[in-house]
Amino acid sequence: MRQKHLKFHAAALGAISILIVLLYLLFGPEKAGPVEEIIGDRFIQIDNATWGKNCDPYVETALKNWTLPTQGDPAKPAKKPVAAVYNNALTTISALCNGKLSCRVLADTATFKIDPLETCFKRLTVGYRCFTFDRLWNVEVSQGANLDLNCREDATAKNAK
Repeated sequence: MRQKHLKFHAAALGAISILIVLLYLLFGPEKAGPVEEIIGDRFIQIDNATWGKNCDPYVETALKNWTLPTQGDPAKPAKKPVAAVYNNALTTISALCNGKLSCRVLADTATFKIDPLETCFKRLTVGYRCFTFDRLWNVEVSQGANLDLNCREDATAKNAK
């Protein structure tokens, strides 16, 4: 007769435990989202950012052959090619990424408002640090790709390998 009572109490405790877990899952505290605040001295610091420098050899060739386009001539580019200047994307990338733990930027002409040569597939090169005295991390992405910078502790440990 005593074993019946023990089985009943064990079943009741199990049911109560399940009920508590379900109530916690339904009405418990909400999960916190990703933290993007500066933790200690770890945050993105952009050192350099250049857009389209890889197009310079093509710009030189295009400039030699470039003349003012005539009305309605689709074969000639309407805009005069211009050599890319070192750090021409520094202001934009710095404004979007400095001070954050991670940052994602689409590498395209619309983002930087710079187009050295319309027909050239451009590349974005960025140098950044995660600490004031950190090594310089260099990243290069192609036009249309996302630049992903990450100064989270787990990400920089992977980069160092």
